[in-house]
Formats: sequence, C-alpha cells, structure tokens
Amino acid sequence: MTPLGSELGRGEMVPVDRSIHLAQQAEAAGFRGLWVRDVPLAIPQGLSPENQQAVFLDDPFLILGAMAQATSTITIGTAATVLPL
Repeated sequence: MTPLGSELGRGEMVPVDRSIHLAQQAEAAGFRGLWVRDVPLAIPQGLSPENQQAVFLDDPFLILGAMAQATSTITIGTAATVLPL
C-alpha cells in the first residue's frame, strides 16, 4: 500500500489491518472499487544511504486477499501489475 509520511516513498508502510479497515470503510460508504499498486521497483522503505539493503516491500496480492476476505461487495484489483522478466 501507499507509504505514509511527508514525502512519498519515505515513511512507514500502511499496516495490513489498516488497509483492511480502509477497504471495509470504502465498501460501507458505497464505493464500487478499490485498487492497490504493485511497484516492486520503488525505493524500499527503510533504505538509507548508510544501509543499502532493502527492508521490505508489501506484496499487493496478499493485501488483496486480506481485503477480499474482509469484504463482500466491493471490487478489488491492481492498478498495474509488474511481471518479472
């Protein structure tokens, strides 16, 4: 999910339970669709000049599965999917 912080790409990732809650709120508000992004080539959260090691990137398909389990009528999907070469 989209990072939280003052700058895009710098901050904490949205916790899965918060993403699920967002999906439930969107469904309750009457939204018809909800999309997540798949950006595996983005700068990983926690990457710093001192430590060039990636910390983590959330898998959008795991998030979608969790959202699907917690909702019943809203359409979910990826805005784009990056396939491995």
